[in-house]
Amino acid sequence: ERPSLGILQHGQRYVIRELFKHYERAALAGELRLFPSLYVARLSTASTEDAKRRTVVDLISSMTEAGALEVYRRMTAMVGASVSDPTGRLI
Repeated sequence: ERPSLGILQHGQRYVIRELFKHYERAALAGELRLFPSLYVARLSTASTEDAKRRTVVDLISSMTEAGALEVYRRMTAMVGASVSDPTGRLI
């Protein structure tokens, strides 16, 4: 019930929701360049929108808290990075 923890949890839920929205939109539109190769393969063989959404959920659930925050920052242009930066690669 501590406010400091509540604020942190609110922020974490926000990041996860936003990642889901971005990835879901990309998956359904066939914009696979946002996904790591393992997930590109899964999305390529997914036959329904629900199967694509499940792949998005699996991707996000495989991320650590720090990883999800880093992806969110990069996806929303809150931090810049070089394309050759190995930390820019996912999974």
